[in-house]
Order: sequence, then C-alpha cells, then structure tokens
Amino acid sequence: MSQGPAQGRLEVPAGLDLDASLARFSRHGDDLMDRWDGRSFRRPFRIEGAVGAVWLRREEALEKVLEVETASGELTPGLRLRLQSMFVDEQLALAKLGGRDPVIAGLLELHPGVFPVRSLDPLGALLAIVTAQQVNLGLALSVRRAILQRLGRRILLGDDFVIYPDPEQMAAASDEVWGSLRLTRAKALCLGALGGAICSGYLSLDALESASDSEVRERLTELPGLGPWTAGQYLTRVLGRPVVVADDLGVRKAVQFAYRLPVMPLAEEVLELTSAYGFAAFAAQQLLLYHLSRKDRLLGPLVP
Repeated sequence: MSQGPAQGRLEVPAGLDLDASLARFSRHGDDLMDRWDGRSFRRPFRIEGAVGAVWLRREEALEKVLEVETASGELTPGLRLRLQSMFVDEQLALAKLGGRDPVIAGLLELHPGVFPVRSLDPLGALLAIVTAQQVNLGLALSVRRAILQRLGRRILLGDDFVIYPDPEQMAAASDEVWGSLRLTRAKALCLGALGGAICSGYLSLDALESASDSEVRERLTELPGLGPWTAGQYLTRVLGRPVVVADDLGVRKAVQFAYRLPVMPLAEEVLELTSAYGFAAFAAQQLLLYHLSRKDRLLGPLVP
C-alpha cells in the first residue's frame, strides 16, 4: 500500500521579519516556484531524495506556521532539521559583528529581523542563478517561469501549487524547446548539461551539502556555464555558508551604498572590507542587499 503525503508543522526563528526576509521573492513577480504573496510563502523542496513542498503562512493572530507536505510520505528527522534551517539564524553573530562595524550596527537597528533564506531545492536554485546571469531580473523571472511551466512538475499545496524543475525533462529538451524559452544558447547548454549530470549521477547535489567550499566550487565549475559567480551564489543561497559573493554586482552596489563609498568597489575591495564578517558573512550580505532594495534608503553616513 502506498503511503499518503506526510504533514507536519515546524518552528521558525523568533524575531523573524517575514516581509523583509521574503521581499526578494515577490519583487519581480511570481515565478511559480518560490511564491510569496505577503501572507503565505510556498515553495518546493528536494532533500535527501524526498520531494515535496512547504507552506509558511501568517495567521490572523500573526502567528507564523511552517506547514510541510512531503510526497514521500515521511517527514524524517534529517528532513525536518533541513527544513527548519531554511531561515538562517545568525543574529548572535550579526550582533557581535555590529559591535565591531558601525555600518552593520546601523543596519541592524534599521532593519531588524532580516534573515537569509536558503533554497530547499538545489536544482531550482541553480535554475534561478543561471537565468539571472547578466540580465534584468524581471526578464530572468519571466524566463524561469516559462522554463518551469514547460520542463517542471507541479506539487499541489492547499488550493494552489508550486512547480519544481525536472532534471529528466531538462536533459531531454531539444534545441527547439530551449530556443522557445528565450534562453541564450549558452544558458540552454548549461541547463541541459546540468539536468543530464544530475540524472546520470555525475553531479550529486546531496553530496555537496557536506563538501568543503573549495570542493563545491570545483564540482560545480566542471559543468559548462557554471563559473565562480554561480558557485559563490550556490554556497550562500543553497548551503548557507558564511561567504560574501564579492564579485556579484548587487553585492558591490550594496557595499558601496551602505558604506558610502565614492565609487563602486572591485571584488577584491569588497573582500577586504568584509574580511571581518566571519560567521555572520551570509547574514550581513543579505542585510546589505535588503537595505539597497529599500526605496526610502533612510540610513545616513555611518563611517567617519
């Protein structure tokens, strides 16, 4: 007899500001994968061979409830632990960093409760990263949405659904299919090769969870179209590693804005300026990016 969907509830970190932490998932529209509408957040996961979806909703009493539904019929301790770590809680490390860095201290006061959000589907994260390379993020979302509709699978969640990318369909997609999705040939080759590498076992996304930073970079950059920038994004977005993606244009702009630098810093300068971030690096980077995204931009100069 087949098992039915497993369901459960998980805790979320105290002090979490849902609106600030999830703002980036709705800023450019709904990609049908990571779906935040201001009240509920629905997204697929692919962890330890299990595929399913999570639904975080804000109830009338403003209680935050993370509901889980797995297609495997089992909510294992390992899966439960990974789901609960979706919101990266480095508030203590951030507070300590704020004691050394007046800019971070000012940002923490201005934007309390901003938590980095790790992806629960490594392939979905790579799809988002690749489609965002060197293009307008609004266009990237529309392309990603089209790819998911053509080469993805749906998971029903409540009265709605989420879609996750299917590596088998990605590997088998023809040039004509990829061309119809408004992708460059290089990105189409990259995503097709990525799907093939996962299907063949050449690339194990589960194995990357315990790999060192250098091993993750090496494994990912072996595939066509996946370079150092992609590997850096993967280390943070998927693995939650304390890394600053210094060669990211948005990070460079965020550092320039928060630290009131006269010109945008080079990647090497970002690394030097953030060298003391330590374990708070990913959380501090997300704080910087959130501040850059705010239209009011209230923070005054903090550096003497």
